[in-house]
Amino acid sequence: MNKTFLLKFVFALWTWIKLTVILFPFMYLAVSVKQGTLKYGYDFFEIDYRWALMISIGVALMLVSWTALEFGRLNFNDTLQYLKSRQRHYYHFRRGHSNEELEQILRTYASGKRRHSLQKQGDGWVLRIRNPWLITDVMNLQMVEGALYMDSKPRGWSWMVDMGRNFKHILSLGDYLRDQQA
Repeated sequence: MNKTFLLKFVFALWTWIKLTVILFPFMYLAVSVKQGTLKYGYDFFEIDYRWALMISIGVALMLVSWTALEFGRLNFNDTLQYLKSRQRHYYHFRRGHSNEELEQILRTYASGKRRHSLQKQGDGWVLRIRNPWLITDVMNLQMVEGALYMDSKPRGWSWMVDMGRNFKHILSLGDYLRDQQA
């Protein structure tokens, strides 16, 4: 069996288990409201928790499968960052750029996209990307030894699955930088 496939399977299984555990209290509350148990004051053990467990397993499986398919569609090969909402990558330039030139390129990139804003922060830049679902992703950009370090993550700490959104941001910026060098 392929070692990469096995590692991706383990990551998907682990993400599925974590999501099931996180979703279970919400599904438990939804099932108890639906059954009317909160209204009549039943005990914890009288509520049918099996339905909540089955629903949380199903929703988690759907979300993890959707994310895995998105990563597969984008030809994602880095197994250590597979299915993670925080993506870290380096972009190596063919020729050197000064910080001013790079900032101008990044400002041009941000102004050409809707819902993008670029800010200078310390010795790097912060690119905020607002998605159609009103979720903000933050991409920290910094020059490290002639390469651009890109760290893209959701703004909130609680996002476990992002359907490959942050990897798409990194691909989009990498494609733009590659086109600027050509």
